[in-house]
Amino acid sequence: MSIEKIPYAIMLEQLAQMSKSEINRHLELLGCLWDYDKISLQLSKTYNDLQVADDIFQNFSIQEEKSPYGKSFIDEAVFEIVSRESFTFTHYGLLSREILELRDQLDDEACLLKMEASYRSLFKLAKQFSLTSMEGLVYQVNDGTDLVAIVAEMLDHMQQKAREDHAYAKKIVEFVDKFLKIFTKTNPFTKVMLQYEQAQAYIVLRSSKGEQLFRSLLKTHSDPTDVVLHYGLAYIDDDPRRTGKIFKQYVRLLDPKSESYEVIAEIQEDLERRNHEKA
Repeated sequence: MSIEKIPYAIMLEQLAQMSKSEINRHLELLGCLWDYDKISLQLSKTYNDLQVADDIFQNFSIQEEKSPYGKSFIDEAVFEIVSRESFTFTHYGLLSREILELRDQLDDEACLLKMEASYRSLFKLAKQFSLTSMEGLVYQVNDGTDLVAIVAEMLDHMQQKAREDHAYAKKIVEFVDKFLKIFTKTNPFTKVMLQYEQAQAYIVLRSSKGEQLFRSLLKTHSDPTDVVLHYGLAYIDDDPRRTGKIFKQYVRLLDPKSESYEVIAEIQEDLERRNHEKA
């Protein structure tokens, strides 16, 4: 006869207060023959804490009958050990959770900076384990958090801050350089997204490197219409006339089949309407 199970939320609270011996006892009740120290040793060998939990399920017959907790105790016990112990690197799962928890708080400057720090810890992790693709890393771990998409959100928020504080523009430039230096096999579309952010940051800093980067992308990107759009948008807040000039200057590169084509047309109409209202 199975024991009545303690709710998940309460389990998390209790787990956080458990001693090593208590964690060992509950692991054993579930049928896991790896104790706290063995799990910690396994964690020291891999960046993927989720894989350690998967290995437990593969190596042992995990049964709930003798335990007041469900099988999820295994996953959470592994994460608890990751959180408590000191390793030479920060595990992917810990960074992923930190970043996900910060995602809805990016308007808060402290949270924005914490997220940047978490990604820099991810860079260190990638360097230590010779990981060359963030997309590949996200796919391999498959914990449901798209760290590539969240990078774009973080950089967009930093871009907004950069208009008033140019230190953020410098952060963006340095961040993108570091990202592409570590993740040398970055997907071309992710790379272009990062380069858009970097080029815009250079423009905020009034560096000629912004113009140079956009012009380089016009020659190399598979969708030059999209490049023209982002090139123009880099000026739209501070110099909308410059935006209009860019759209006209590169009109021959615009492809009606591109998703960016209609966006450019709408922006041009809006700019013309504003000019007529001022006249």
